[in-house]
Amino acid sequence: MDGSHRFHEVFVDLYYLRKIVCTGGLMVIDDDWWPSVHTAVQYYERNLGWRAIPDAFSGETIGVGPQGQTGARCKA
Repeated sequence: MDGSHRFHEVFVDLYYLRKIVCTGGLMVIDDDWWPSVHTAVQYYERNLGWRAIPDAFSGETIGVGPQGQTGARCKA
């Protein structure tokens, strides 16, 4: 998923994705280092049992967050 970076829009995207992705399916979330995106994802992890797969990709993914900071994060 690579869409908006605003919390409420990410939250709604995830809500509808959970209805179309089969149980056991995989969602790849882009820009998880943005606080708004990360907070929305955390809601689903904490309340609906979703889980991160930190080693889903080989190598390291580098991203640039909202204040220009770079970070190595990859969640699947």
